[in-house]
Amino acid sequence: MKVRARSRAVTAAGAIAVAVVATAVGLLAATVIRRGSRRPSVLLVSIDTLRADWLGCYGRKGAATPTMDRLAAEGVLFEHVSSAVPITLASHATLLTGLLPDRHGVRDNGSFRLPATIRTLAESFHDAGYRTGAVIGAAPLDRSGGLARGFDTYDDRLPAMGLGGEASRAERDGAAVV
Repeated sequence: MKVRARSRAVTAAGAIAVAVVATAVGLLAATVIRRGSRRPSVLLVSIDTLRADWLGCYGRKGAATPTMDRLAAEGVLFEHVSSAVPITLASHATLLTGLLPDRHGVRDNGSFRLPATIRTLAESFHDAGYRTGAVIGAAPLDRSGGLARGFDTYDDRLPAMGLGGEASRAERDGAAVV
């Protein structure tokens, strides 16, 4: 299934879903694979601050994004997407719950946690028999934010910060995440 609108009106941070959804500081890749079934696999890739118009699948000539372009060609590509909030944790809480920040309560990175009473997409997939996993690229999405619920694997191991470094800025290179 493809969802396409030929308009090139592309929003910056938060504007992609291929199953690629751009949001705010980390890279979250959640793969969901059905246990013992032929139901489709689901791959959600969230990349912080990536402008859609820098990807080949959104028309960038000479873009070096063959994997993203293939995912877009074989999966679902959304051309009109926006983020509910330009803050990584709050945006991902919205992405994984379907609720806006005023409903899920996460409004910033580090000082908020998604309440355990709010169900996540990962929990729904897990309960439906899917194997779920997430690989995190930056500190705002580490398990302290409450997003790890429902994932069989939640890899949020980030490199240690050196002297004077801010823990909230800990991140790993995208190549290490995928």
